[in-house]
Amino acid sequence: MIGYLKTGLVGVSPEDVNLFEEYAAVWHPKGEKAYNGASFNKNPDGFTTTVSKRGAHISEGANRVREQIVPPLLSLFSQLEEAADATALCGAVYHFLETLGVREQLKKEAEKCLPLGERREAEELSRLYGVTLDALEAVALALGEERLTVSEFADALKLVFARTDIGSIPTSADEVVVGSASMLRTDHPKYVIVLGLNEGRFPRTVSDDGLLLDADKQRLAALGVEFPTDNARLSSDELFFIHRAISAPTEGLYLSYAKSGTDGRALTTSIAVDRVKRLFPTLPETLFAAEDPMEHIYTPAAAMEALGDLPLPAAQ
Repeated sequence: MIGYLKTGLVGVSPEDVNLFEEYAAVWHPKGEKAYNGASFNKNPDGFTTTVSKRGAHISEGANRVREQIVPPLLSLFSQLEEAADATALCGAVYHFLETLGVREQLKKEAEKCLPLGERREAEELSRLYGVTLDALEAVALALGEERLTVSEFADALKLVFARTDIGSIPTSADEVVVGSASMLRTDHPKYVIVLGLNEGRFPRTVSDDGLLLDADKQRLAALGVEFPTDNARLSSDELFFIHRAISAPTEGLYLSYAKSGTDGRALTTSIAVDRVKRLFPTLPETLFAAEDPMEHIYTPAAAMEALGDLPLPAAQ
């Protein structure tokens, strides 16, 4: 309950939240009976017959909180109990958010951040309500008329939110966003530069260091023992990440790969580069070779190799 109150979205002042926390620290009110019955009438000072001025102040604040939060929560609980399927459960949560005026409150908080120079925080707050509605819509579309308990519905929402990235809005018209291909979410950028397209790096080599081989897992899966991941799925994910990165831009795509590593060893291009070359054999290719040998030296091994490439001094 304290965490719910401290969101700042339930219409309770921070001072009253602190007073309620003082009361809850002593008497720990729990369950519908504690909140939906009579007013909080226990002594915040503990087991004593007299109520101090401080205790009376705490009781007044705690009861103001109770009167503020109980009606919308009871309405939510009632709608959740009566919900016939996942869609109705999502509708109950949406009605609860609208009742609290969460959309308007988030907008006000975002407006407060801008004068303080907290642009990123303002952008995230402005997107938070839309992200929440998208999560509810995703659950409703995926589960639809499926009958769920409230606990199962909560687990479904947690799963969707766990895979949701609020992200940030570009701070200007032209912006460079850098990130991993597996994590980055972009909305059709004009240009994309894909780095590290070397065999074993992108797509990365998938290996299983566990005790069981894929064949063992397949036999166990036939017996009903399932594993959360397998090499085939991870390999498919790597190919999907390449497809998403290459198909993202609307105007230009640049693919980059290294001829050698920092240790001086030769590297081969990944399957992505090979396939693109076969599909578009006339694509121009530019070699960005370092003219200064020192730019090749990152490790002692590379230094020794560079030393071996130096011309021998002329015989005297």
